[in-house]
Amino acid sequence: MPDLNAYLRSMGVAWFISYSYYLRVNRRHTNWHNVGDVDSRISTYESGNRYYRQMLDIVGGKDFNRLARNGLGLTVQELSDMFTTLRVEDSTLT
Repeated sequence: MPDLNAYLRSMGVAWFISYSYYLRVNRRHTNWHNVGDVDSRISTYESGNRYYRQMLDIVGGKDFNRLARNGLGLTVQELSDMFTTLRVEDSTLT
């Protein structure tokens, strides 16, 4: 298994949450697009997509207060809410 923390560092945890939310919950959510190097981040996301659930587990162990300074324009509460929705959505697929 690859270093999933490296994948998350490359994309950014807030970006991972935002892009996952866009793909899996709400296609109108576009905050993930508010940063540079979007194509590189999407490529990293896609190459690690088979480990999505494991990355969600890693993100769940993170201190969300550290996500306050993100370039996406999202608050810690918004990111936390999106993450919770992703977890619920993921659990319904199993």
